[in-house]
Amino acid sequence: MLAPGLAPIGLGSSRGHIVPQATAAPATSTSSTSAIRFRPCIDIHKGKVKQIVGSTLKDLPDAQGGAAELKTNFVKLVGRQRLVLDLSCRKRDGQYWVVTDRWQRFSSLALSESSLAALAASCDEFLVHGVDVEGMQLGIDEELVGLLGAWSPLPVTYAGGARTLEDLERVRLAGRGRVDITVGSALDIFGGKLPYQEVVAWHTRQQQQQTAAH
Repeated sequence: MLAPGLAPIGLGSSRGHIVPQATAAPATSTSSTSAIRFRPCIDIHKGKVKQIVGSTLKDLPDAQGGAAELKTNFVKLVGRQRLVLDLSCRKRDGQYWVVTDRWQRFSSLALSESSLAALAASCDEFLVHGVDVEGMQLGIDEELVGLLGAWSPLPVTYAGGARTLEDLERVRLAGRGRVDITVGSALDIFGGKLPYQEVVAWHTRQQQQQTAAH
């Protein structure tokens, strides 16, 4: 995603696209990145955009008091096919965990093939932030990308640390062509050094290669 209100830049799979404005893309392809907390806002967006849900998630223990799982009531309001689940992940003790409260609190949900499969019942896509490298422009979290490519049962977009075209290529390879990537502050249009037009050209080449392969 380039900025709030813009559709995602899909750089890893054939589903991706780049649009300058949310209104320029088909309704089923756009995403709202604003914080939607109230029912009137849900009604406005319902059926028009995919809503990214993250800050409104609740960490609730299950009935047996065991490992917690993240749930949202938006599924009943807009349907899972309209929801993108935003998971911010940090590494601790050799494992990635979902974090909340501005990335400061570790939840009891560890990133795994089984946890992603369980969460997939409540959304249509995943947006996963590599918190350890987010906003630093020091390169991607390649290990996290690799796990997403191996485990995610849904389309998944990775965010965090991308600064060069080489980073985009690393995501494509590590994610086995199954992981998209967002590019933000590294872009020249946001004050960074990565030319936006070069990213567009790279993405176009990926789509052409995928089309030719099929």
